Amino acid sequence: MLGQGSIARSMMRPADAVNFVLQASGRPPEMLTIMLARSGASLITALPPSQMEMPMRTYEFTLIFRLPKAASDIDSMIEQLAEAGCDDAIVGAGSPGRLSLQFDRKANSAVEAIESAIRNVKQGIPGATLIEAAPDLVGLTELSAVLGISRQAARKKMLSNADFPDPVHSGNPCLWRLIDLLAWTETNAKRDVPTELKEVALKTFTLNLETEAGRANLQVIPNPQATA
Repeated sequence: MLGQGSIARSMMRPADAVNFVLQASGRPPEMLTIMLARSGASLITALPPSQMEMPMRTYEFTLIFRLPKAASDIDSMIEQLAEAGCDDAIVGAGSPGRLSLQFDRKANSAVEAIESAIRNVKQGIPGATLIEAAPDLVGLTELSAVLGISRQAARKKMLSNADFPDPVHSGNPCLWRLIDLLAWTETNAKRDVPTELKEVALKTFTLNLETEAGRANLQVIPNPQATA
């Protein structure tokens, strides 16, 4: 039986040779190198599934930053952001001192996509501070889009289900955490939710909690220098 790190000489096709050694080893190898005599010692490497490169997915999310006081004009910032790797984002600057970037980023996970986007923005605009990540706080319009129904039908589901998630904000409009609505949708509405959307909702929720916790600490914890 071929062991880990064995070399098989074969006249088989490369794919057949890989399958042969994988089956002969009897267990997932750390690495199997197969030398094909016909190809003149060309090497083929077979990695276990845990080490294989997974196909990248596209993650859609929005990041809102507070700009430093010395920020450039919008045209210059767009160029700086593109050079820093944010050429997969639509940039908006509707509010003074704020910058919104809507990303469609390919990555292996939402965490990788969002964290790399934050790094890219801070590289392109030094001093920029993340103040919000979306989607996170959503209303019935977003829920209706997830369920594939009208807004009126989504409202009916909210009113007729006692186990519907509690809103983060009760008012006009009511707002919920997207991650709570997605969980309810899968469990109660029996609808599949895209993996990418669930990953993004979890990461944006975590980021916004961290941001809010940071603001709370600044407001609650006194400045030692101020009380000295």
